[in-house]
Amino acid sequence: MNNMKSYLLQVLKELALLGGMHQFVEISSHELAEQLQTSQQTASRYLLTLDAQNYITRQFGVKKQLIQITEKGID
Repeated sequence: MNNMKSYLLQVLKELALLGGMHQFVEISSHELAEQLQTSQQTASRYLLTLDAQNYITRQFGVKKQLIQITEKGID
């Protein structure tokens, strides 16, 4: 997991606990922020970073996102 920031690892752990290793998880950045005890903007930034680094895949709905952890994210 080469030098991954601890806060990004925490996001991956939270998504895994929600089932994101095996299926898409439907969650809003606000809901994720509550789980992480951070702001919605920070949670969104974390998701953008994880997506850009190919640790997760995202699909966008009207109010929520479908997020799944990739093989790289699982490793």
